[in-house]
Amino acid sequence: MYQPIPEIDELITRFIHSPHDPLLQERIAMLREKGSDQSRYVEQRLEAWLRNGADSRVAPVVRRMGGVRHTGLHGLLKRWWWVVAVVPVFMVILFFLCYTPRHMVTHTNRSGHLDSLLLANGSSIIVNNNAAISYDSSGNNSGLVEVLSGKVFISLSSDASCKVRLPSLACLQAGEGAVFSICSAGATTHVFVVQGKVKVIHPQEGDAALTPAMLATIKADKPLKTTTLKSDGPLAWKTGRLCFDNVPAEEVLDIVCSHYNIIIHVPPSARILYNVPISVDFTNKSDEEMINLLQAALDTHIVKDSNDEYYISLK
Repeated sequence: MYQPIPEIDELITRFIHSPHDPLLQERIAMLREKGSDQSRYVEQRLEAWLRNGADSRVAPVVRRMGGVRHTGLHGLLKRWWWVVAVVPVFMVILFFLCYTPRHMVTHTNRSGHLDSLLLANGSSIIVNNNAAISYDSSGNNSGLVEVLSGKVFISLSSDASCKVRLPSLACLQAGEGAVFSICSAGATTHVFVVQGKVKVIHPQEGDAALTPAMLATIKADKPLKTTTLKSDGPLAWKTGRLCFDNVPAEEVLDIVCSHYNIIIHVPPSARILYNVPISVDFTNKSDEEMINLLQAALDTHIVKDSNDEYYISLK
C-alpha cells in the first residue's frame, strides 16, 4: 500500500488552500507524473476534498489535471498573453517619456591652482591642478561623475547621492551628504572618506563599504585593500598641510609616497618599523627635505638609486 511522505501531504494541503497558485499547480502536476500509486493518491485526496464541500470555482482546475497536462505557468501565459506582450512595450514607452539624456562635460584643470565646480544638485567638486573629470550637467540630478585622472575632492549636499566612475574597473556609490577624496595616478586609485558612507563596487574584488577615516587602495594587479587611518594625510593636496602626530610609520610612508609620487622600498628586515609611531611635519617641504626629516624620525638610512627610487635600511 502506498505510503506518502509528509512533504507530499503538506504540498497537497497548500494546494487545497491556494488552488489558483500557478507554482503549486505545477508541483501537483509533477507529483502525478512520478508513478501511478502517487498519482492515484493525489487524485483521491483532491476528490475527497471536493466531496466535502470545496469551492466549486476550484473544480475546473482539478478536472483539467486528469487529461493532457497544462502546467499552471503555461495556462497562465495563455490566458494573459496580451499582458506579457504589452507590458514590455509600455515600459519602453515610459522609459522614453521619462528619461532625460545625460550631458557629460569634461573639465581639465590647467589653472595652476585648485579649481571648484558646483553641480546642479548642490554638491561641489574641488579639482586639483592637472586633474581631469567628467560630470553630468543636464540638470536631472543624476549625480554621475567620472574621474579621469588626478586628485578630486567631492562634497555631496545633504539630499544628494552620487555615482563615481574610476579609471580602474571599479566605481563608487556615495550616499547622501558624503564627503571624500579620490587620488588617481597610473594604475592606482586611492579613495579616502571624510564624512558619510561610500561603497566601492569592483567587478572582480567585490564590494567594500567605507566609513569616515577609511582609505581604499585600488590597483589593477592587486586585491582591493581597505585601512583605517589615524591622520588626514590623503587630503594634504587640498589642505596644504602634511603633518603627522604619533602616527604609525607604515601609514606615514604610504601617504608620503602617494603625495610626493615617489617609491620607497622597505625590505623585510626594516618592516619592524611599520608599527613605530612617529611625529613629523612635511608641510611645504621639498622631496629632499622630506627624506631628511623622514630619516631622522625613523632613525634609519634612506638611499636613492639611479631610477629615482628610495630604499630604507636600518643603521
